[in-house]
Amino acid sequence: PDEATQFMINVQQRLFGIGAQLRDDLNGFTIIKMIEGGPAANSKEMKNKDRIIAVDGEPVVGMDIVDAVDLIRGAENTPVKLTIIREIGEDGEKKEDKLDITLKRAQVVLKETRYEATFEPFGDGVIAYLRLYSFYQDPDSSSADDLAQALEKLKADHNVKGVIFDLRTNSGGLLTQAVSVTGLFITKGVVVSIKDDTGAIQHLRELDSTIAWDGPLIVLINRASASASEIVTGTLQDYGRAIVVGDDHTFGKGSFQTFTLNTTAKNEAVNPQGEYKVTRGRYYTVAGTTPQLIGVASNIYVPGVLSESDIGEKFAKYPLGSDSIEPSFDDNLSDIPYLQRDRIKMLYKFGLQPQLHTYDKYMEQLKKNSAIRIENNKSYQKFIKELKKQGDVDEEVSEEVQNDLQLAETENIMRDLLYLMHETKPK
Repeated sequence: PDEATQFMINVQQRLFGIGAQLRDDLNGFTIIKMIEGGPAANSKEMKNKDRIIAVDGEPVVGMDIVDAVDLIRGAENTPVKLTIIREIGEDGEKKEDKLDITLKRAQVVLKETRYEATFEPFGDGVIAYLRLYSFYQDPDSSSADDLAQALEKLKADHNVKGVIFDLRTNSGGLLTQAVSVTGLFITKGVVVSIKDDTGAIQHLRELDSTIAWDGPLIVLINRASASASEIVTGTLQDYGRAIVVGDDHTFGKGSFQTFTLNTTAKNEAVNPQGEYKVTRGRYYTVAGTTPQLIGVASNIYVPGVLSESDIGEKFAKYPLGSDSIEPSFDDNLSDIPYLQRDRIKMLYKFGLQPQLHTYDKYMEQLKKNSAIRIENNKSYQKFIKELKKQGDVDEEVSEEVQNDLQLAETENIMRDLLYLMHETKPK
């Protein structure tokens, strides 16, 4: 049940509790941050640095933080009494007050771990930057809806020239959201195919020809981009809609699971006895390839923090093998029952996403320019040297982490792409 509860939090990016981040200080759990809109922040009674020592009268000092959090969380609109210690007074004259504060548990939306949207100026417009941390959906919102709204706002406020879509360290989420997010950048067509243990193949399609962004697109990945991230990355690459930049490849998780959980339920609905998660088979991008074991390869290699790390499905003890199926660009609707096929075909076949070759003629120049910049960047070379020596980098001290050289170089690649596309545009 604990794993199922955490899964629900991950795919919905919300929880029911008080909305506070805690640190285990051995003598209690100190509040280090209150989430905006959560019960703790809204109450005006709680403060950062308050130390929780009991929950509903049960002492939590010495308790594992996971168990303490379980006590604090609970059903929506139920009360929870927190016994806290608060330091008051100036240095040298500090004293501790013991207080009981009762809060009502509520839905807490984890906005900071959903997505972010910003931009960088470029010429008479901007380069839009979207980062998605997981593929989530709850009864009120979803990753696809949030990204669509963010894109519409950016386009309304600015002259957007290109979009960088950052999926680094996005470990996945809901398969249906992978389809919907991909649909923001393509018209109609197969997004992902799944083959189960019986060998039956089912195609999941984008059926809405509305497109949120049809211009220059770069997807930024690393070795921790997994599962749903690999579906989106691989299919956008297959259709020629995006250039993939970043680590040499993604994580390599091409298996799909089915769950007994209802991720769109209004309240958390985890069975206290546990839930089932069953691996059913593999998924494939529109070109018929599965990322299982091999991941999705980048078009332009730009090293990052995880570039030399031994992470990925291929390092599992008993990984599922890799294979391929027939491409699905020319979708014949073979998985649709025959009697429904003709009716669907009339509506579906018009406006199918074609395979594009927009970026092909620029690729060699983009690779060359990027390699030269990285080679001449002393900070980047220092980082790469440290990376190859250690296999990973101390995230607290790494200049690459502080300045995100990987993202900065991706922005340079987008600038190059926009310049090259402008230069070759018919005058």
